[in-house]
Amino acid sequence: AATDEQPRPVPASFGRALQRLTDALLGGGGLLLSLASHASASPVLVALLGSLPAEGAALDSLGAALLSWREGDQARADAASGGGGGGGGGGGGGKPRLASKAPPPPETVERVRSLSRDALGSRLVEALLLAAPRGWWSRVHAALRGDLRAMASHPLANFVVQALAASAPRRKELSLLLAEVGPAVPELVAQRAG
Repeated sequence: AATDEQPRPVPASFGRALQRLTDALLGGGGLLLSLASHASASPVLVALLGSLPAEGAALDSLGAALLSWREGDQARADAASGGGGGGGGGGGGGKPRLASKAPPPPETVERVRSLSRDALGSRLVEALLLAAPRGWWSRVHAALRGDLRAMASHPLANFVVQALAASAPRRKELSLLLAEVGPAVPELVAQRAG
């Protein structure tokens, strides 16, 4: 429904409060990882991801902590993909990176795949992709590469695959995704009930 209401101005204190919340979550040791799968806390994290500036350092740091993505993992992804901006600590507005040739470390891949197959975790990965596609698309794609076909038929992970498709920064990235998932489309359609 259309509305004639003008957007309400957001007080500067709101941004500062979001930053304090983010800092507290990041400084809480392993607390953040346990909150990712907590029934009450996970939706709050999803809302926080959607509220932070898309190209900001706070969103990038929170995403890295949630996915167990260390700074060195991003440096390796940048080097393998030929550099590029949009994430990796500073969160500039540079060009989106393509998926790197070198996969992230096994523990990071396992964390991203595990979250993607979890009822609460999949929503976090989706929220991160939709909140900051330029900085996170190539990272999530790199972690899921090789397993995307199976994830597309998973009852929860398929939403992450859909978010990857919806948030692909350019046609080239979407083509990378479709190269792996596309051949499975007839099988996925046949599996649908009704």
